[in-house]
Formats: sequence, structure tokens, C-alpha cells
Amino acid sequence: MRRSASGSRVSDQSPSPSPPRSQSVATMEDDVELLLPRYDPSSQPGKREKSRLRSAENVIHFIPLLLLLCVVILWLFSHSEGSYAPLGTMIEVKRPGSSTRITTTLLDSLMILFRNKHILLPIFAFIAIPLSALHLSLTLTSFRLKNHVFRLEALANVVHTRFEARQIWEESRQDAVSLLRLKSRYFVPSFILSCIVSIAVITSTSFSHQGLNPSLKSSFASVKSSWMRVTATSIVVYGLLFLYSPVPMFLSAIFGYTPTLRHLITFLSLGIEVYIMAITGLGLVVSVVEERYGFDAVKEGAGLMKGRRITGLALAGVFVFLSSWIGHGMEKLAKELDVDSSSGSWWRSVVLSGGWDGWKLVCMYGAEVVLSYVVVTVFYCECRKRHGNSDSDVADEEGLAI
Repeated sequence: MRRSASGSRVSDQSPSPSPPRSQSVATMEDDVELLLPRYDPSSQPGKREKSRLRSAENVIHFIPLLLLLCVVILWLFSHSEGSYAPLGTMIEVKRPGSSTRITTTLLDSLMILFRNKHILLPIFAFIAIPLSALHLSLTLTSFRLKNHVFRLEALANVVHTRFEARQIWEESRQDAVSLLRLKSRYFVPSFILSCIVSIAVITSTSFSHQGLNPSLKSSFASVKSSWMRVTATSIVVYGLLFLYSPVPMFLSAIFGYTPTLRHLITFLSLGIEVYIMAITGLGLVVSVVEERYGFDAVKEGAGLMKGRRITGLALAGVFVFLSSWIGHGMEKLAKELDVDSSSGSWWRSVVLSGGWDGWKLVCMYGAEVVLSYVVVTVFYCECRKRHGNSDSDVADEEGLAI
């Protein structure tokens, strides 16, 4: 500090020069990166993160109890479902123990699982496990790229100039295209395996529920005659889910003034999504067992749920919860491993990177896929008996059941 001639104090420090224009984007990105959360796998979690992990582990321990409680509550709700059916629709005398309760559906599904273990175990080992491994590999390899796209989108929303935002959006679009190409490489083999496992499990379960003795050969023989119908129905199912996906965000943006309204919209949207998955699951079974496909099969599945909507929603909700829980475990594993998309083949990413935790998730997902098709098929057979036999052509039982 020094004094001027007038006696006022003058600072000795000269004003710092402004940074060059070429460095503004990088400087702004570095400043915003400090504001955005960044995950470092090598860093140790803090006290708050440790408490969150402990609370998450405690919640996981109570998951079986919560599932049992949900089954009991849903059983109480569906206890009186069978009494509302008109007498004209009951074309068969009900055998002892064949009620329309959700417990009977689950018990019949377990009996068919043990009865058809010579069919379902090879399907689980040679089709469902590779399908689950592909799903885990896609989750592991796309996690880093997907998070990078999200971070770029968040960064583009907080920059101050259009030039910087345009550059960030351009990089985000390039990464999004790379992510789409990565998913397209997994789509074809995953779709083929899912079609095979769905047709084989649905065919063997439907024949076994009718008192026939299916074989592994007959289950795979139905793939040749049903794959086109299943493909057409799957396109309709994906289209319905794609059209419904922006609806919750649209409703939340318009009517979500308060957190209570947002939670209510989320709850209602989840219920509608579960209902859509319930009727589309029945439509997929209809496309395998009957001569229906596309929107006609989905419409028939929605009609079959009349009188048993609570049971259908309960079964679909349980499997949606299980698949979401397994998917959350896969994302958690991908976050811990931080696998690069160019690290190698899908088998390398599952075997070397996933380890024992990855294979546990693979087995759980494969078992959930097989079990879901068995339960939905049993539910379809019960709904078909309730509404009467189908007038449409069904696959030749004598030729397929050996």
C-alpha cells in the first residue's frame, strides 16, 4: 500500500488479466465439476455414506418378511374373488382344492416346477443363464458411459453461455449414440434367447397344467411354430411401454406442485405400469398357446383378467419388484467395478469383473425369468377355465405332448 498526493491509499496490486477465450469452456467445466458429485471407487466412504449402507443392508434383511406380508395381504384381498364370477362362466365342476386364490396359483406353479424339472432345468442352465449373463454384461459395460451422458446433460444445464452448452450437448449426443450402438449389439441375442425361453416354458407349463406329459423335445418343437406370433406380440408390448414411459414425467411436470402430489402421481403411474405388464404378460401367453398375435393377443389377455384383476396385479407386482431388486443389485455392482465398455468381450466382463457376486445375480435373474413364465402360464390356464375354453385353434396336444 502507498499514499497518493491527495493522501488516499492506493493498492500496489495490479488487476489480474482475464483468461483467454479458448480456456473458458475448460475452466467452466472444471468449476461445475466441483459442484457435481463424482464417484471415486478408490475413495473410502464417509460417515454419512456408511450409515446409508448400513440402513440399506438392514432393509435388505427385511425383504423376505415384507414379501411374506405382501402375499398375506393380497391373499386376504383375493379371498372372495371367485364368488363374484357369474355361474354361466363356470363350465367345469371345480375339483377339491382348485380355488381362484393367489395361493392356489403359486402352489400349482411350484408343483409344475417340480413335475417339469427335467424340462425347466435344461432351459434354465442353457438358455436363461446366458440370457441373464448378457443382461449383466450390458449393465456393467454401459454403466460408465450412461453416467457420463447424465453428467454432461447436468453440466449443460448449468453453464452460462450458449456456446459452451452447445459444445457439451454435442459431446452428449455422441456418447448417447455410442450407448445406443452398445445396446444394439446385445439386443438381437437377448431377444432370441428370451423368445426361446418364453415359448419353451409356456408350452411345457400349459401342457402340464392340462394333465399331459410334455417333453423337452416337444417344448422346443413349439418354438418353430410360435416364434412369429411371439415376435409380433413383443413388438406391441414394447410399443405400449414406450408410449407410456413419458406419461408419468408429463403428469408430474403439470400437476406435481407439491411433494405429496408428486408421490401420488408416482404411485398411480407405478400401478398403471404394473397393470400394463400384467395384461401384456397374459397376451404373450395367449400368443404362444392360441392362434392370436399382436394387439389381438394383448386384448384377449386384458379380457381374461376380468374377475381376477387383483390376483393379476399382485403376481405382476411381485415379479416387477423382484426384477427391480435384481437390477438394482446389478447397477450397484457396476458402480463398484466401473467396467469400461471397451474392456473386452461380454463373457470377460461377467466372468472376470463380476466374480461370485455377478454370478449370484445371474442365477437369481435366470430363476426369476423361468418362474415368472411358469406362474403367468398357470394364471392364464385358470383364467381360461374361468371364462370358458377358447374357440380359437390351440396347438396340437397329441403331437407336442409326448
